[in-house]
Amino acid sequence: MAPHHLYPDALETTDDVLSGSMEERVTEEVVDNSDNAPSSASTSTLGRDDISMISPVLSCQPCQSEDVKGPTVSATFPNQVSEQKQPPVENLDEALQLLRDKDDTSKFVGLARLKAILDNKKEFLGDSNVIAECWAAVPTGFLDRLLGAGDHKGNRVVDRDWVISLAVSIIHTFVALLPESCRDNVRFSGRTDKLLAILGLKMYCLLETKTRILQILATLAVTAHGSAAILESTCWPVLSQLAIEFPLSLKIIDLAFRSAIKETGNISVLQPKIHRTFSEWITVFNYHGNVDTITLFEHVCRLLVYIPEDRASEIPKWLAPLAQLILQSSNTRHEDPTKSRHVIVSLSIALMRCYPKQFPDLLFGSSLLMKTRAPNSYTRPIIWMFVQLRLVDIRSSIPSLLEASSGPGYGRTLIHLTACYDLISAFIRFLVDCSEAMSGSDDGSDKLPFSPEFLLQIREDISDTCSLTVEYLCDRFQMSQVCGAILPARPEIRTNQDRLHLVARIPQPPIMAEDPLVRSQLAMLSFWLREDEGETLTKEAGSMVNVIFGMYGKAPDFRCPLVTILEQFQYNPGGLHHIRYTNGWQILLDDLELIVRSRDPDRETVMCGEQIVDMMGPVALLAIKEGKAEEEWQPFARIAIKLVAQGSADFVELKATVVLLTMELLSLSPATMSADSAELRKKFLKVPSRLLSVQDKMDEGTREDMVSAFFKLQSFR
Repeated sequence: MAPHHLYPDALETTDDVLSGSMEERVTEEVVDNSDNAPSSASTSTLGRDDISMISPVLSCQPCQSEDVKGPTVSATFPNQVSEQKQPPVENLDEALQLLRDKDDTSKFVGLARLKAILDNKKEFLGDSNVIAECWAAVPTGFLDRLLGAGDHKGNRVVDRDWVISLAVSIIHTFVALLPESCRDNVRFSGRTDKLLAILGLKMYCLLETKTRILQILATLAVTAHGSAAILESTCWPVLSQLAIEFPLSLKIIDLAFRSAIKETGNISVLQPKIHRTFSEWITVFNYHGNVDTITLFEHVCRLLVYIPEDRASEIPKWLAPLAQLILQSSNTRHEDPTKSRHVIVSLSIALMRCYPKQFPDLLFGSSLLMKTRAPNSYTRPIIWMFVQLRLVDIRSSIPSLLEASSGPGYGRTLIHLTACYDLISAFIRFLVDCSEAMSGSDDGSDKLPFSPEFLLQIREDISDTCSLTVEYLCDRFQMSQVCGAILPARPEIRTNQDRLHLVARIPQPPIMAEDPLVRSQLAMLSFWLREDEGETLTKEAGSMVNVIFGMYGKAPDFRCPLVTILEQFQYNPGGLHHIRYTNGWQILLDDLELIVRSRDPDRETVMCGEQIVDMMGPVALLAIKEGKAEEEWQPFARIAIKLVAQGSADFVELKATVVLLTMELLSLSPATMSADSAELRKKFLKVPSRLLSVQDKMDEGTREDMVSAFFKLQSFR
């Protein structure tokens, strides 16, 4: 069997480690024989005299076989002669016998000989049973005393480093050679506390040994015993302190948390430690200043999945400093700009989902200024640049996105653009909140982080981005029709040959109703169309009528954004005509009846129903004024009768909205009507009085409109 390598060779990715690639763990742990236990006389820490006695044993550099893929271990230490003869490799049984001796000197000699044998005898490396027997013969109590040599200041620095390095290299070698099932036991995990303590030694300076310790911990972190031992150790915060010098320490904490949660399933117990870890990481990175934070962001993003969402009452202390780090990092040059942008956006979205009420204000409301090379270096708010970069990402990718849908990086681009759209949507909501605060109080303007000039520029850029998005959605929908949908394709595609050429040239991306990017695009459009005061974008959005009704009802998540976009068509006569004289009118009526029949609709669904009624009113009025439809009130009358017949006092606003629209349409209908229409009108006229019985649940404006319309309808009786 080929030897097992240490992290990062064996642990290529975090997901591979934790997704089931671990071998089956053994249930019986290998323990020391009672014969191996040190006597009471030998339990004291190895002293200077003992070190002086046994130091000549390791005054050599064992040769590492070229065929051995395990970690290379050097036994030559500072202040020693670099060129010395290598001692003969002793018999393995003799080395194991020395390890079983009660004398510390014999154990030390046996440990050194065993290390030399494993480094030079490659025939042992393929036999896991022999390796396991060798590891079982190593006395863990003696190994702990070697690892603890740094705790005693009486030892000379050279001797202390020498002893610790031998103990670490022994563990490093066995961790590399033994299969994973043999690493998941207390013989390995019991050494983690000592290893972490060594990392915390201020005067300890051997970089090679520190690196080996981190590799050992990274390998043990994916095991049940190892992850638990790391997180329960009192010395584990030292890993956070080494995050700048050794990025692998971040990986160890990440692996330990994820492995422990996977093993125990108890997330709530570890959440306080996750919060503490975030605080320590951010403190370290803030202290060191100009360092690359992308690796930090990656690990924070992975661990955020274990923090419950929407914790409105809890604002962790690390959240505000992390928001500042994100903004500063977005204004910093990175070695891999594409990766850095993706990580920054992914972390921002993850924090939005965990803290939707707190994080947007911390991120978008930041007063940090952007540093430039100009003499007046701090002039623009850094959040302005943060938002502009997201808009640039969208505008630079959308025009060629359809053609790139078959490329190898399309999936990553899709995820990144979806997150960018979600961030822009959150920013628009933040601007709306600022606007409401400014109109409702004198100090609301303090919440807006930039001047009107920057606000005007960013509004123009958002509108341009929305225009490109509308164009993309129309092209995307038309392409799906070319590939076999019901609605007609673009006018310029006149022949089947043109269609086949387009299909061959532009591969079809995922179905629109299942594409998260489309949902994020529609959400951003719905937010911005309500706030944009220009007519250009509204007219451009009118070209999306086919897209909207082609997707309507195919995905529940799309309903509210689509209805919000349709609402803007009431200011566009062309859009109103298209809704009324296509199947869009019936689609909306059917959806409204579906909402009415819902037994327990949520608040978002009810609000969507109110939007449908508000949007269909102008459409019906336009048809009545043109004399092309004389019975527009009838479907709404039937819906109103069903709503009030339910007898529930819930969703009064929706009921009132439907009744008010019906009364308005009825007042414009012809005085003479068929017998069926007259009977329906008679039933409907009983509805307003029944609805007024619960007028105390209406808002003031709706209640006044209802009372006024009620008295107006008395003339119909």
